[in-house]
Amino acid sequence: MSKRLLNLCAGTLLLCGIATDAQGWDFSRSGLYMGVGGSFAMDMAAEDELKDILDALGLVSDVDMRDSFGLPGRLGWRFIPHFAAEVQIEYLFGFEAKILGQRLGEFEMLTATLNAKLPLTTRDVQPFVLVGVGALNANFEDTAAADLAGDDWGPALRGGGGLDLYITERVVVSVDATYVRPFANVADLDYLSVGFGVQYRF
Repeated sequence: MSKRLLNLCAGTLLLCGIATDAQGWDFSRSGLYMGVGGSFAMDMAAEDELKDILDALGLVSDVDMRDSFGLPGRLGWRFIPHFAAEVQIEYLFGFEAKILGQRLGEFEMLTATLNAKLPLTTRDVQPFVLVGVGALNANFEDTAAADLAGDDWGPALRGGGGLDLYITERVVVSVDATYVRPFANVADLDYLSVGFGVQYRF
């Protein structure tokens, strides 16, 4: 699933690669931008965490965790050509957990981070790296009467990179891959998010 999504994003970027410096557009100007899109999130640790919880309760720990789709959004300001700051919020619909093939419940997550975004070029195609700090809320909906339901917050870090492709001076198509590492009450709920979206620069 994730390989298919990456191929789709790459193909879309190639088809949309029509912006050039010949129009006289300024791709590195300062200013406000906002964006929305979709994401595919891959569980990196929750399955193991749930197995540990079930082991501690003396229950069967044959658990399978399904990956999740999400809705990311961001609002930011580009200060200088190679630095921008943004607030990113990503809602994940749910990592569904199954035990012995039966649905146990699902983790819904909401992550909010303040990111530093570092574009590496100033042309119409701009690879970038990104680091962020914020918080993650995890809500586990228990559908198997196993007394596992709960809701917790904790700090979280986000890191990764991506690619911005300018279609016009104001419209940007973007893909990224970031790793989210939560701590404290939501530790071990790490996930890898592959996102695709559209941004508008004011």
